[in-house]
This record gives sequence, structure tokens and C-alpha cells, in this order.
Amino acid sequence: MMDLTIIETLLKFIAIKESLMLLGGGSGKDPLIFQTNGTPYRGFLDGRIKNKQYQLILRLSNMELKKT
Repeated sequence: MMDLTIIETLLKFIAIKESLMLLGGGSGKDPLIFQTNGTPYRGFLDGRIKNKQYQLILRLSNMELKKT
């Protein structure tokens, strides 16, 4: 289990940079799969801070990522 201060630090970093963080399964580069033979998803963490309220959002996409 992650410590709350680690999550809070990560959330602040994502919110300040106004960016998303890629979240992967296995080695960290693999897609997230939630059930056996399930659809693979790419996970993105999005963070928002308003006053003393924190919001950490996991966004899922089954679209393929390509470098341009």
C-alpha cells in the first residue's frame, strides 16, 4: 500500500505540470487488464487540486499509442 504522502506528492506534481502520467501494468509498460482475457487498456493519471481538495483520476483508453 502506498503512503498517503507519496500519493499527495505525485498528485501535486501532475497538477502543477498540467499533464497526465502513463500508468502501466506488469513492468510498467504493459497495458492494464482487469480480467482474464479482458480488453487491454492504457491508464493515465490526472490530478487536480482546488483549495484543500484533491482529486486523482484514472482515465482509461483502449486506443493504441504511437510516437509521432
